[in-house]
Amino acid sequence: MRLTIEKFQQLYSVATSNMDEVDKAISFVQVFTGKSVHDIEKLNVKKFNKLCVKVKNVFEDAMNKANNSKPSNYLWVDRKLFYINYNIAELSANKYVETSVYGQEIVTNLHKLMASMVYEVKLTWKGLKIMPYNAMKHEKISELMLKADFKTCYNMAVFFYLLFRNSLLSMKDYLVAESKNRELVEMALTGFTEIMDGFTMPKWCQNLKQSV
Repeated sequence: MRLTIEKFQQLYSVATSNMDEVDKAISFVQVFTGKSVHDIEKLNVKKFNKLCVKVKNVFEDAMNKANNSKPSNYLWVDRKLFYINYNIAELSANKYVETSVYGQEIVTNLHKLMASMVYEVKLTWKGLKIMPYNAMKHEKISELMLKADFKTCYNMAVFFYLLFRNSLLSMKDYLVAESKNRELVEMALTGFTEIMDGFTMPKWCQNLKQSV
């Protein structure tokens, strides 16, 4: 099964719910197979257990690859090519705040974060052209990003946030001063930096210098 952002978010929602372990197992298999609860309950124990193991392996494979593979600057989603800009200095004040809010629930908001990170790439007679960011398309691109490969996007997002957090520490006072709602902005930025302080970074970026 190809693990998209949407599929992983559904599985993550089940994993973090208050359901008992039996109901969780049924819901995991339901998300994984697309079958109804009624159809799943009719499965014999051997087949059900086999599906549970398969879901577990898909999870572990996704996280292992995200933990070991370095991020790319390009992303294909539904036959569309996007460029990911990791240059934090080019973010506007509004985008800084928007990104910090999404970062407080990185899995739940991964599709929204990706929509903030990417730039559409068009094929012109001169070759590939990176289009300017269009905030009006954010919601539409967020929906498209639900179809993107989870491990690839999670990998990109974690690297982006590593750079973002380091930049945020030096930019916080400026962003608060520039915002119309300073109290709300300060709360969002403070909450984000506290979360990222305890965030486990992938192996490939743990040795990066703080000045990156």
